[in-house]
Amino acid sequence: MKRTRVDRQFDPAAGDVPALPQALQQVLVNLIVNALDAMAEVEQPVLTIRTQRRDGHCTIEVTDNGHGVRPEHMRRLFEPFFTTKPVGKGTGLGLSISYSLIQRQGGHLSARSEVGQGTTFVIRLRTEAGSQNWETPGGRAVITGKSDG
Repeated sequence: MKRTRVDRQFDPAAGDVPALPQALQQVLVNLIVNALDAMAEVEQPVLTIRTQRRDGHCTIEVTDNGHGVRPEHMRRLFEPFFTTKPVGKGTGLGLSISYSLIQRQGGHLSARSEVGQGTTFVIRLRTEAGSQNWETPGGRAVITGKSDG
């Protein structure tokens, strides 16, 4: 099994976002698992996780240097049961659920990809300062510039 290099680029000013931490965690796990699958055949896999705060929003990007997504598949990425994985490898629900979870948090999930170069998923959530109505049932997630190692 190849070792994947993880490049963390965390903005220390990313701050609080009105989102359920459990929802954000599930989305990130889905995106990271997909990225690892996409890099299975890559000689030197690199996963980049980047946070940034700008214009009243916190952006979280998950980027892989995998095989990328073909243009004809891009518009279907967030459809339930759509998958490019082999039978038995995926259900086609991870990205659909992730999209829905981010929308419920008042955010947006998008993707950009280039075949042979990799894919970037972008989570965009409003920050406390950028929100008119900050109350979100269930709490908030704190995006920090700290890492565990």
